[in-house]
This record gives sequence, structure tokens and C-alpha cells, in this order.
Amino acid sequence: MKLQESKKQSYSIVDFIINKRKHIERFFIVLVIISAFLNSFVGINYDLTKYLPDTTPSQKGISVMKKEFGYPGTARVMIDNVTLYQAKAYKDRIEAVDGVDMVV
Repeated sequence: MKLQESKKQSYSIVDFIINKRKHIERFFIVLVIISAFLNSFVGINYDLTKYLPDTTPSQKGISVMKKEFGYPGTARVMIDNVTLYQAKAYKDRIEAVDGVDMVV
């Protein structure tokens, strides 16, 4: 008798999840809907240097680079199904664009 009473009195997290599973499901569904709505308000910052404090050596170096050389960008271009001659022609056209320093 005492063994059965002790089992009834012990209430674990598993019992809570089983007994309240519908409430838990509804709670998570509400959270997913709220997250989907709020997702549109989150901006993406691709410039990782914005996270650096101004006092770090990396940020100081980047500032000097910007001041002395500008802040150049890089691009990768991949073209499918072209001959070697066509690839050379594309390379020459890209090199002719003003501001392009190097094409590999």
C-alpha cells in the first residue's frame, strides 16, 4: 500500500509533459507565429567590422586602410559552359570595367 501511495505522490516532469501536452503544443505554436511575424523586423548586418569596438587594433587597421586606399570590394564570377576563348573574352571585358584592379 505504501509503495502505491509513494508512486502517486511522486510527480515528475514527464508526467507534467504528458498531462499538459496540448497546452505545451499551443504555447509553442503561438511562439512560432510570433517569431515568424517578428522575423521581418530583424535586419541582417553583413559587415562584421561593425561589431568591433573602435579601440581594437583590427578596427584601427581597417580605418587606416579605408582612409589610404578606399574600401574595395571583391566579387567572384563563375560562368558555365564556355570555351576557353569565351572565358578569355569575358575576362577581358571585366578587366576593362573602370575600378577593376585584377581578374584571375
